[in-house]
Amino acid sequence: AEASFPALLYRDAAVLYSALPTSEADVIYTSTGSSRGKCRIKGWNDNCNANDITEPRIVDYTGSDSLFSESEYLAFPDLQMY
Repeated sequence: AEASFPALLYRDAAVLYSALPTSEADVIYTSTGSSRGKCRIKGWNDNCNANDITEPRIVDYTGSDSLFSESEYLAFPDLQMY
């Protein structure tokens, strides 16, 4: 679940990566928008709006054009943005 602006590039990269003969990963990219991706990477149950039922609810990575706040980094020290 990630930003919608680079969605086509990310989808193509995910398809190509999954097609590699050495890849055992099934990479799926779903464009949900930055804020939905950010709440999901922190944990959908506790951090997303209850009315947000857009799938996927659980993600392994996300992309955004906005940084986490200092308080978010403190609350989720394992998250990194590059």
